[in-house]
Amino acid sequence: MSVAFCTTALASDIAYYQPSPITLSQTAVRVLDGDSIILDGEEWRLLGLDAPGIASARCEGERRTGVLALRRLEALIASGLPIVLHPAGRHDQYNRPLATLMIGTENVSDILVREGYARRYNGGWRKGWCTQATIDAPTPASSSPTTTSNSPPRH
Repeated sequence: MSVAFCTTALASDIAYYQPSPITLSQTAVRVLDGDSIILDGEEWRLLGLDAPGIASARCEGERRTGVLALRRLEALIASGLPIVLHPAGRHDQYNRPLATLMIGTENVSDILVREGYARRYNGGWRKGWCTQATIDAPTPASSSPTTTSNSPPRH
């Protein structure tokens, strides 16, 4: 009985483990796509958004929009503002660590969703991009790293 109690306590402790934030340099972060980055050879999935795929795109519109999302995330990282990764302490279905990425004081997910490069995602089933990506490709953002473009995204 004590073994079962210890196992339950350990699982409970892991579920609530919250690693410390990690301050990153621009050169430490490689952007894989609009919702994934690579740090020290490990792929991280960003929380709160779903960006169109590039390598896994199912149509040219999704791939094109995915490249725009990747470029916008690269621009945010290169902005010179502080970059802080907040690990969630858990992994997705592909065993990638999950995290929130902050640029300055803003969550990258909020920026990319607001600007039309991604949509809000908090787990579960994801809608395909092909119809929307073909019609609703975002317009490039303004030169300011954390502000939206003057033209609103078309959704």
